[in-house]
Amino acid sequence: MTIDTSGNVGIGTKNPTQLLSVAGKAIFATTTTVNDAIYPSDFLIKGAYVDPNATSQANLTIYTTDSYAIDKGGTINLGGQYNGANTFLPFATIKGGYDGSGGTGYMALYASAAGGTPTERMRITSGGNVGIGTTTPSQILQVD
Repeated sequence: MTIDTSGNVGIGTKNPTQLLSVAGKAIFATTTTVNDAIYPSDFLIKGAYVDPNATSQANLTIYTTDSYAIDKGGTINLGGQYNGANTFLPFATIKGGYDGSGGTGYMALYASAAGGTPTERMRITSGGNVGIGTTTPSQILQVD
């Protein structure tokens, strides 16, 4: 741990650039509130690549650390405890995935049945088509 002359604290780094700079993995075991964070995100979960010069603003930015490939992208799991044994599972997932077309992507929504693994239920393609029950909608709205 490092504390520099301006009061910045570094964990895993000798050159902290913010009030708290953490290099490496961290676990937040309790509720964490982030206020007045730096643009482009209010809370940034950093993977293999983050563009500090991004022109779009987001409150939460998630990048995957996976290699560049079709269907890879950031995900947000929404879940909680599903039994009395302190077992936590995702109940639903939101995913932004690469569709293989020169940097374009899709958004997918997943839902779980009976505590199982979330299954894709709806997709919005880079072309704007919406599919419910299909991952390859060919119309503005396709329900299968």
